[in-house]
Amino acid sequence: MKAVASVLCCLILAVPAFAGDGDSSFCEPCLNVDGAISPTPVFQQVSGTTVGQPNLEYTYSFCAVGGATYEFATCPDVAGCGCTASYDTAISVQPFPCGIPSGCNDDFPNCSLIFRSHLVWTAPASGNYSVTIDGFSATGAGTYTMGYRGAACQATPVEPASWGSLKAQYE
Repeated sequence: MKAVASVLCCLILAVPAFAGDGDSSFCEPCLNVDGAISPTPVFQQVSGTTVGQPNLEYTYSFCAVGGATYEFATCPDVAGCGCTASYDTAISVQPFPCGIPSGCNDDFPNCSLIFRSHLVWTAPASGNYSVTIDGFSATGAGTYTMGYRGAACQATPVEPASWGSLKAQYE
């Protein structure tokens, strides 16, 4: 019985903890970084679509200050965000460029538009991170306006040079 309890304990502790106010069951590493954002203390917006994107997701790099709180939302009920989405979104943050999510929100429970997201995340260290807009299911895609804010960073978000030249060919 002790062995079973030890295994269960270890399995429970091995599950990553996700920040956010709702379900975080749909979090996956991003495929690539598609653009860059620069958070400021006042909400800004970025709009786009995940339709036709690889893995039906869109990822932005950003610079974060260690210990500072960042907010990303597609739920229009988040005061001042100016955000929305036409589909069931999931938002995750991961180390740059694309790693295991350290924060995720799939369904913000206080949103009047059901299945929209709101992630409040604290940067564990200063550096570059990525935020991904994704859909709940393998077919979940649509248009979005994501509101984002957080501590301004002195560094510029990093985007690998080779990706920029490849993206320019298709934009």
